[in-house]
Amino acid sequence: MTTARELLRQLAASGHVDDAEPALDRQTRALVQLAALVAVDASTPALRCTAERAAATGVRDEALVHVLLAAARAAGAAQMVRSAPRLALALDVDIER
Repeated sequence: MTTARELLRQLAASGHVDDAEPALDRQTRALVQLAALVAVDASTPALRCTAERAAATGVRDEALVHVLLAAARAAGAAQMVRSAPRLALALDVDIER
């Protein structure tokens, strides 16, 4: 396994790493990806794709909503208010009822 120092050197030098084995399991990677998408104000289709990928690994919708809550602590409440309706659409949840 490549050390954190070597991975960071490669990322700093070129923006990618050579043949790094994922240290995170598939569920965790999907949750981290969703958090990143929420933080950058991603579109509903991007959230849906990631939510579907997470569901395929066994992640429940409730966990995805908790990712939104956790990401909001870092990205801010305004970002959560913008992202919550898009995540609801991505999960086919009607929040108007």
